Amino acid sequence: MTLRTPLIYETCVKPEWIDHNGHMNVAFFVLAFDEATDAAYEPAQSG
Repeated sequence: MTLRTPLIYETCVKPEWIDHNGHMNVAFFVLAFDEATDAAYEPAQSG
């Protein structure tokens, strides 16, 4: 697979993803990367 343009995935950080220090919880970084990976492979999936 050759990419001609960069893949861009955007999402919003949800309030429930923020810990008591005001930082995004690391578990939700994993979730965001997982959702981005799913979006990247979506065009290659067939029926």
